[in-house]
Amino acid sequence: MNLRESVLDAIVDDSESIIQIKNYLNYLGIPFTEKLLIDLILQLLNESTIRIVYPPNSTVHDNEKADDITIADYWFELTEKGHKEWENINRPTEV
Repeated sequence: MNLRESVLDAIVDDSESIIQIKNYLNYLGIPFTEKLLIDLILQLLNESTIRIVYPPNSTVHDNEKADDITIADYWFELTEKGHKEWENINRPTEV
């Protein structure tokens, strides 16, 4: 699995924070940097592949307005689009 696939896999069953996503990536042995992971999360948000579920009614732009909110405060979950992408990644191949 690559980084994108692993992030989607990390949040397929439930919403997770970036801290939990990092722990999952470490468990899988997926190489990443903080910047690479944050950039990917922002990309997934912009693509509407994931969404912020906590704090409620938040957007990624709220982070620019509030000094006390950091990326670690957000919890993410897959959107319908994200679930479809994850299903395509994890569809068993025929032998």
